[in-house]
Amino acid sequence: GVAGHKASVPFPTHALPPRVTPSLDLADISGLWQKAEENSKQKHKLCSSDANGVKMSETRQCSFAWVAGFPIRGESIDGFLKSKLKPDDVIAMVQKYFSPYLHSNDLPKSDGNNVNDQKNDDWQLIADTYKNKIGWVPNRGVGSTMTLDFANLKQSIQTIYWGILKSYGAKWKDATARVQALQRPSVANTASSSSSWTLAGSADLLGFHDKNTSEMYMESLKLTKPVLRGNDLRVTIQLVNGTTFKLQGISVCS
Repeated sequence: GVAGHKASVPFPTHALPPRVTPSLDLADISGLWQKAEENSKQKHKLCSSDANGVKMSETRQCSFAWVAGFPIRGESIDGFLKSKLKPDDVIAMVQKYFSPYLHSNDLPKSDGNNVNDQKNDDWQLIADTYKNKIGWVPNRGVGSTMTLDFANLKQSIQTIYWGILKSYGAKWKDATARVQALQRPSVANTASSSSSWTLAGSADLLGFHDKNTSEMYMESLKLTKPVLRGNDLRVTIQLVNGTTFKLQGISVCS
C-alpha cells in the first residue's frame, strides 16, 4: 500500500492526476493526487445558481473522468492500486463506465454537419500487458471514429483533457488523431429531436515522438466557448493519419 493513506480515500473529482514522467514513482501517485485535490478545492469553489441567482450545491469540476491505471470514479485510489484485478476485469470495468456515453449505433449515418455517426466497434479497448497499459485503439484504420454523447449537461464544460500514448518506430509513424467537441440545445429540453450540432472545438493530437520510449501525455482541448449546462455535448476522436493510436484517458471538465 501507500504509506499514510487509507483505502477509503475518495477518488479526486477536482484535480487531474500527477503528470506521468519517467521519475514518477507509483507509490507517490496517491499522495500527490490527493494534495492537488485539496489545493484545487480551496482555490476553486465551484458553485451554480438557480434562476434567482441563489447559490446551489457544489458541482464537480469534471463530469466524466478516466485515466488508465487509475480507479473509476467513486473507487478509492489505494484500494485500486492494491487490487489484483486481471486485465480483462479492468477492461470490463472501463467498458461499463463508458457504456452510457458511447454513441448509439441506431442513429442516422449523418446528422448534416459532416460528422459521421460511426459504430462503437471502430475503437476497441485493449490491455497490452497489464492494467496500466489499457487503452482505446482504432480497429478500422484511418477514419475509425469513437463518439461519446453527454446529454443535458448538469454543468458547463469548457475543457476536455486527453491522455494519449506517444511511442516510436514504424508502428507509430505519423500516428495522428483528430478530436472534436460539438454542442446543441438538449433534445430533452426542446420539442425537436433534430437540433443541429455546431463545432465547439477541434485539435489534432500526435501519437508519436522522437524518443525511444512509450509515454502517456495529457493534452487539452479548450473549447471556443463553454458548452452550457442543459445543452448536449458530443465528443469524437478519429484516426486521421498513420496506422494506430492509443487513448489512455479523457476528462470532460468545466
